[in-house]
This record gives sequence, structure tokens and C-alpha cells, in this order.
Amino acid sequence: MRLVVASLVGFDRSIEQAAMNLGAGSMRVFFQITLPIIKSGVIAGAIFAFITSFDDLTVALFIVSTDVVTLPVRIFTYMQYQYDPIITSVSSIVILLTVVLMVVIERVLGVGKVFESKNE
Repeated sequence: MRLVVASLVGFDRSIEQAAMNLGAGSMRVFFQITLPIIKSGVIAGAIFAFITSFDDLTVALFIVSTDVVTLPVRIFTYMQYQYDPIITSVSSIVILLTVVLMVVIERVLGVGKVFESKNE
């Protein structure tokens, strides 16, 4: 939430008002004007939320259901009852996938392009 609010600090609301004066509806203004401007804050917030979700095991334990079990809960229960290197390999794969994803994003888009703001 903080990252999205931080991206809204320098946001000029007159751009939205101009689009509405030209006949755009509120949904169109949001998706075509507001969201592209605050895109960097939304992407950074989503990445931060995903990373911290692995750390909040206690919250994940309370919201888990019998149908869907999150990866942190599965790792925790597996570590309670079995002692073998499968958890180490799963953690290594998660780290490797994260690094590969970061390299692909850098090669395709460039990290600067993903997190840059349109109103600069």
C-alpha cells in the first residue's frame, strides 16, 4: 500500500479531469490514464507482497483451507514430520526461478523500464 501511495504523491489529478471532460468514463480513465502512471508502484507493491507472503507463516496457517495449501504451509508441515533434503531442493528451485525471472525481465523490458514513471 505504501508503494502505491508513494507513486500517487506526484500524480497530477488534472490529467484525469481533462480526460473526463473529453468524454472518457471513470473506468476508462482509470485503466488508460491512472494505472499506467502509477504502474511502477503497483508492480513494486505486488512483488513486495509476494516476497513477504513467504515470511508470514502464522498468517498463512490461519487462512489455509483443506482444499488449498500454500507453499510456506506445505514446507512447514513437511519439515515437522520428515527430515530429508527435499525442502532444500524446493527452496533452491524457488530461488533459481526468481533469479531466472529477474534476468528475463531485465533482458526483455529492462528493470528501469518496468519501474519508471510516465510523468517524469
